[in-house]
Amino acid sequence: MITLSSGAEMPVMGLGTWNLEGKAVEQSVRTALNEGYRHIDTAEGYGNEAAIGDVIQEFERQRIWLTTKVLPEHPHYEAVIESCHSSLESFRLTTSTCL
Repeated sequence: MITLSSGAEMPVMGLGTWNLEGKAVEQSVRTALNEGYRHIDTAEGYGNEAAIGDVIQEFERQRIWLTTKVLPEHPHYEAVIESCHSSLESFRLTTSTCL
């Protein structure tokens, strides 16, 4: 774990999901979480946030550190906020379940 300036502790090692889609991302995320991984890394551009959202519903959300990234096409504040809300929707999460 690494302690961030906010005081939150983030798992240093995580599962990267770049280039995974469909059943492959679901199986990878499920296996990683079952094996003790607590950090899942994805991005808006990977196109797999909804599949990851389906899997994380099976686990205790408070134990999962979820990282996603915004596309460079969203460089302005309002677009970043909209993109973040869209990602939360894809993950089936609300801001109340996030740091």
